[in-house]
Amino acid sequence: MSFVARTRAALDDASTKWWWWTLAAAADLALSLAIIRFVPYTEIDFKAYMQEVEGPLLHDEWDYTKLRGDTGPLVYPAGFVWIYMAIRELTRGGTDLLPAQILFAGLHALLVFLVLGAIYYQPDAAKDARRVPFWVGPMVVISRRVHSIFVLRLFNDGIAMVIMYAALFLYVRRRWILGTLLFSAALSVKMNILLFAPGVAVLLLESIGLTASLGHAALCVGTQVAVAFPFLRANAAGYMDRAFELGRVFMFKWTVNFKFLDPETFVRKELALGLLSATLLTWLAFGQRHFAASHKGGLLGLVRSSLASPMRAPLVSTRVPAHDWKMHVTTTLLTSNFIGIAFARSMHYQFYSWYFHSLAFLAYASKANVVVAVLVCVTIEVCYNVYPATPLSSGLLQATHLLLLLRLWIKPPSTLRDGESRAKKA
Repeated sequence: MSFVARTRAALDDASTKWWWWTLAAAADLALSLAIIRFVPYTEIDFKAYMQEVEGPLLHDEWDYTKLRGDTGPLVYPAGFVWIYMAIRELTRGGTDLLPAQILFAGLHALLVFLVLGAIYYQPDAAKDARRVPFWVGPMVVISRRVHSIFVLRLFNDGIAMVIMYAALFLYVRRRWILGTLLFSAALSVKMNILLFAPGVAVLLLESIGLTASLGHAALCVGTQVAVAFPFLRANAAGYMDRAFELGRVFMFKWTVNFKFLDPETFVRKELALGLLSATLLTWLAFGQRHFAASHKGGLLGLVRSSLASPMRAPLVSTRVPAHDWKMHVTTTLLTSNFIGIAFARSMHYQFYSWYFHSLAFLAYASKANVVVAVLVCVTIEVCYNVYPATPLSSGLLQATHLLLLLRLWIKPPSTLRDGESRAKKA
């Protein structure tokens, strides 16, 4: 074996070890702290966040329709309020930003650890050569824009994604209840977490059965009610309208993915309905071909078997080899999220944190070669570093999104069977 081959094998083996994830997270923390030290903070929404949480914190005001900041009314769920109330206290009313920046640096380092812990997870008993290659790992750290989103902008998107990746970390390890609690907690911070919901639904339905899945749905609802209870008691209709506003129209000025359209076309309802329809149909198509590929009849077969035997889990996940299970859970959840992003009505710069950390893994999972995979990641990073966005950068971003989505679609469906370890088929 050549030196290069031995080095590559050693790196691939090391990448499955928790100490490597910790080392990568520590390096990311050092990078974030250096950015805080040498790059000036830029105010965008943090001041508005502090104003939006003043009501309940300082004035005992719990009516969501009366909470607002300089950028407009509060439009995030209640988890956002509780978290930024704490951050407001940490930063002396939002005047001392350094503690918040250090907090966000730590959160991004934690996110790096969770992502690597999910995609590289490999129990000691499983000596599977089909590991996720080492090169995927560094791609989780290297992003100018994402570090800016976390430590120079302090957006709530980052907090929501840290909690969601903690849920993914648990789902890979079959910790269903804790995973669902964190999924719902992430949703209470920002509504984009709903993009993971189709993937979560398939995983729960096949792994714990219909009856238990309905219990998890109730757990999600209960978590939302508990987090939002003071606001629901004050004005339930107002809370639901503001926190989960589905019909919001974004400003053309800030779109990163549709600058090749004219402003009039961008705000047309027909465009919004077309993108929503494309999202729903693509979720269903991927559900049939990929997410539920292990079940006879795909997604439809999974639903039929679940209705016929609601107490039985169609898939015995503990009998699935570790690598196959990790790939199934991670690919299903991250692809579900990416589909929503590919057809999003508008992507803003901070929304990049919704999926940056999944891009290298998805490129690998799409069976693209290393050069193409890295090129996809670099192209998307470059597009998000063009400010303001241009028709060319938006067109290139959308084309790259669709290319990756097409690669994920045409790759052969993966069934959860390997050697003597076989998942039950529905």
